[in-house]
Amino acid sequence: MFIPINRYLLVEQEQQQEENQSAILIPEAVARMSDFSLVKLLAVAPDCEKFNGEVGQTLVVNTKMIKYYE
Repeated sequence: MFIPINRYLLVEQEQQQEENQSAILIPEAVARMSDFSLVKLLAVAPDCEKFNGEVGQTLVVNTKMIKYYE
């Protein structure tokens, strides 16, 4: 399991619902990602003094700030 350090947060991206079905088909490579995502907070690095979120909360984050690890 990834243990967050250096002011990182461990989050899990929540599944987003399709809002509107378009009549125009757009390839997935061209489709625009949303600017913000809903994530569930799983763990907080110990050196995050100013962060006041609690594990289990749902947060809104900038999608470009999410790093994916396998």
